[in-house]
Amino acid sequence: MSREQRILTHAESARKEEFETKTRELESQGYTKNDLTVSVMRANVMALVIMIPIIVLFTFLFINVNHRAITMDYTGVTLLLFLVIFIILVVVHEGIHGLTWACFTKDHLKGISFGFIMKSMTPYCTCKTELTRSAYITGTLMPTILLGILPSVIGIVLNNVFIFDLGLVLILSGGGDAYIVYKLVSHKIKGSECLCIDHPYECGVVTFEK
Repeated sequence: MSREQRILTHAESARKEEFETKTRELESQGYTKNDLTVSVMRANVMALVIMIPIIVLFTFLFINVNHRAITMDYTGVTLLLFLVIFIILVVVHEGIHGLTWACFTKDHLKGISFGFIMKSMTPYCTCKTELTRSAYITGTLMPTILLGILPSVIGIVLNNVFIFDLGLVLILSGGGDAYIVYKLVSHKIKGSECLCIDHPYECGVVTFEK
C-alpha cells in the first residue's frame, strides 16, 4: 500500500530540494541510493515490539533489587509534575539528537533542522547532511540512552519510582528511533562505504553506498 500523499510544509519542501541536490551530488560520485524509510504507523507498532521487552526487564530489575512492587500512587500534583517534566524532556530529546549529530557532520548545527509538527503536536529534529553509519546510529540512540536508560538505572539504584517511571516512558518514546536503527543495522550494505541522511519528510533514513 502506498503511503498517504500530503502537502509538504515550507520547511519540508526546502529540505526536499536540499536532499535532491545532495542525492544528485552523491550519485555522481558513484553512490547508490537506498530508501529505508517506514510509515509512522509501522514505526509506532515496532517501537512497542522493541521497547516493551526492555521495559519488562528494567521493571524486573527494580522489583528484585529493591524488593518491592512498583506502586503508582501519584497525587494530582505529582502527576502534573511528571507530565511537565516529560514534555520538557521530549523537547530535550530532539535537542540531543541535533547536538550529537552536529558533532559528526561537517556543517555542524547548520546541517541540523528543528521544527514542530502541528498535526501530532510533537517537536522533531532531522540531519540534512550526510553522516557515517556509526555517527548516525550514535545520534539516533543518544537521547534514549541519556533520558531513558540512564534515569531508569538511577531509579533502580536510588529506589525512586518517580525517576524510574520517567525513564521507562522515555525509553518507550525512543522506540521509533530504535526501530530506525534496527532497519539500518539489518540492512546489508552494498560496498565498503555507507553514508546516511535523514529523509527530508518521511520517517527514517536514506543510505548512499558504494
